[in-house]
Amino acid sequence: MASGSDPARVLNGVDGLASGVPGVFKASALTERLIRLPEEVAEAFPDLGLTRGRTISCHGGSAVSLGLRLLASACHAGGWCAVVSRTRSINPAAAREAGVALERTLWITADDLGVATALCLDSCAVVLVHGVVALRDARRLQARANNCSSTLILLNSDFAQADIVFETTNERWEGLLGGYGYLMHRDLKLHVRVRHAAPMSPKQLRLHHVSIHT
Repeated sequence: MASGSDPARVLNGVDGLASGVPGVFKASALTERLIRLPEEVAEAFPDLGLTRGRTISCHGGSAVSLGLRLLASACHAGGWCAVVSRTRSINPAAAREAGVALERTLWITADDLGVATALCLDSCAVVLVHGVVALRDARRLQARANNCSSTLILLNSDFAQADIVFETTNERWEGLLGGYGYLMHRDLKLHVRVRHAAPMSPKQLRLHHVSIHT
């Protein structure tokens, strides 16, 4: 797991690592245009996968869980990923539980999310941003993600012009019975809006919870 508050310095190191580690690639080196997703998530996407170059906006109580699932899929495809925020607002242990490969994930904290994210998009297959991004910056980052063939995921940031907008509602955990047991999965309703496309019916998803202790 790489982390730091100077994105340019960290990413220079990533470029060297990506060129020297077998099976690990930058976004520009990935040959597949579509990143495969788990069945539980894929059906919510118009292409049944994560199309590189798109910008995705996630809202709602399960936005972080959904974003981490997408990040994990990019890691499994061999790409570098990044989590950008103003503070360490997402716990790496939670990301690991969701399947994110910490050894190929950058954790960047920066006051200027726009600048930090733009740098990450040049080197990473998927960049997840946790924090409010100004509308002007979001538009610029969307164009940059498309040019770099990277995927940009904005969590709880109001950007209606994103290529895909997800809103999670009716979240409910399952697994605890009478105050004991283990959290097994989270049921939720996912509202999907695809840019320049007809509205899609809400999807019922089940996100399985995997503990790092089992």
